[in-house]
Amino acid sequence: MRLYTFIQIRALLCLQWCLVAGVVQAQSPKGFAVLVGVPATTAQCVQGRHFNNEATAGVPQDLVRMRDILDRAGFEPQRIKTLTTPDETKPTAIIATLRQINPSPGDLVVFYFSGHGDQVRDLNGDEDDGMDEMLAGSSACLLDDDLRPVWVGYGPAVRIVMIVDACHAGSTFSIHDFAVNKDDGRRPAGEAINRTRSRRAERSRSLSAAEKEAQREEKFKRERTFERSRTALNQCVDIRTQRNEPYQMIYIGASRDPSTAIGLPSGGLFTLHMHDLVIADNSGGRNYKQLCLDIPSCQTGGMSYAEIGVVTEAFRNSTFLQIN
Repeated sequence: MRLYTFIQIRALLCLQWCLVAGVVQAQSPKGFAVLVGVPATTAQCVQGRHFNNEATAGVPQDLVRMRDILDRAGFEPQRIKTLTTPDETKPTAIIATLRQINPSPGDLVVFYFSGHGDQVRDLNGDEDDGMDEMLAGSSACLLDDDLRPVWVGYGPAVRIVMIVDACHAGSTFSIHDFAVNKDDGRRPAGEAINRTRSRRAERSRSLSAAEKEAQREEKFKRERTFERSRTALNQCVDIRTQRNEPYQMIYIGASRDPSTAIGLPSGGLFTLHMHDLVIADNSGGRNYKQLCLDIPSCQTGGMSYAEIGVVTEAFRNSTFLQIN
């Protein structure tokens, strides 16, 4: 039997503790964030309609406040990406930045957008108000169809929080572009963002006519179900759910689909209220729904809250932007 000296035993215990600590640290959830601010845009979501960039002059202050919220929540500075320049806030650049995160199961990813939102005419009849929503990048509009492959690529165990301070922000996340042919929503490396019907058809060219029709029907049914899931948390906050997605997201929008948000020279009123609540919160922290309920949202035209995919109880009930 081998005898160990006190120094050897102490060294072995230290090594064991370091190994255990390393495993715990490796398994601890991490927080990532992409903050997008577009104070001025030349995008035209609707041909001939220009945005009023004076209304978004306070966007830089929104990013300062959001960064402060993330700092207080324990996000490490190197895991927070802030996109503000015209090149950084092109839709393709935003998508590329989100793809670079590569989170692990259990991680928390926050996508925050401050700028203009818009509505375009709904072409497939799934929207009760006859309009589809989108976000304005610096030079083009960011479609929900372009965001969905990113969320799908993260996987169902990654927690996603999307916060939008923009007009018509009721559903600017993606529940669109559904596939019934085992397509996970991701494009081959280097493939351009798919916006047109012809490119969408090209991606599905191996499907039969019957399968394509089934795909369109499935997409329509899920969107319609989502639109009709709307209920009221109170007179100022709408809530909607869509369980049929291979990722989990909590979404908070500063406005409802048909309404506008309030932008001041000092920043968006929604982000200002959200920041003030987080700073003043000494009661152990609000969860996501409670934060929405406590924001004086009627001043901003009403708010939207949605749960997309199989949102776990732990995620749903956790403190706002809690990493662990």
